[in-house]
Amino acid sequence: MCSSLPRLKPDNCHNICTNERYPSGGYLDTTKIPKDGWDNDFIYELYPESGKPFVIISFGADGQEGSEGYDTDLLSTDP
Repeated sequence: MCSSLPRLKPDNCHNICTNERYPSGGYLDTTKIPKDGWDNDFIYELYPESGKPFVIISFGADGQEGSEGYDTDLLSTDP
C-alpha cells in the first residue's frame, strides 16, 4: 500500500506505488511535469525542517525567488 508521497525528485520517480487504487498511468495525462500558471517550472524540494516531506514551489509571474505582489512565491506548504 502506498501511504506517503515520494521522497525523491519527480524526474527520478517511476512506478512509485503498487496500490491497486493508484492509476497505472499516474494522475497526469502527460509524461511531462506541468508548468505553473505563468509557464515556469515548478520547484520540488525535500523539506524535512518543516515537518513535511517535500515542498512544491512556484516563483510567481516573474519566475524569481523572493518577489512580492503578483510575483509572490507560492509554496505547497502555504495555508
